[in-house]
Amino acid sequence: MEGIVTSSEGMPATTGSEATGSQDMFNRELDTYRRIVDANLMFHREVYRLLRDVLTELAPASFRFLDVACGDAGASAATLRTTTIGNYVGIDLSEASLRLAARELDILPCPVELRCSDFAHAMATWSEPVDVIWIGMSLHHLPTEGKARLMRHARRALGGMGLFVIWE
Repeated sequence: MEGIVTSSEGMPATTGSEATGSQDMFNRELDTYRRIVDANLMFHREVYRLLRDVLTELAPASFRFLDVACGDAGASAATLRTTTIGNYVGIDLSEASLRLAARELDILPCPVELRCSDFAHAMATWSEPVDVIWIGMSLHHLPTEGKARLMRHARRALGGMGLFVIWE
């Protein structure tokens, strides 16, 4: 694991009690989100099973996987550990989520890099080739033109080839 790379781009500064309050809010929201996932209310199990099927059928051997807005990466890690993944990069705005993701992703048989950044900005400046880009339940946060822009950046990152998999 290479660790968490941080970027101040698009990240609000928090200090003292404000940071503590933000962490408390994050923990409450994460607990709620995990209950939703555990109850399969948003069909995570089915979606990640489909993702595994797509990767098994269409991704090249030793594929480079970019997890956009990866959160704690728990579902991605469980899905990817049985694939031919060669490299994982996760992007998320939340350092707390990335700390959780670092633990979840320890099971992957490949290099892992986590980047703390706004995903739209990260994609706009992305320069490394990837084979698969996955964004789950996050694209809706962008306005229409932002979605189109992100898709153009994804196409560039994939070199006009590869897989751009969206779950919304």
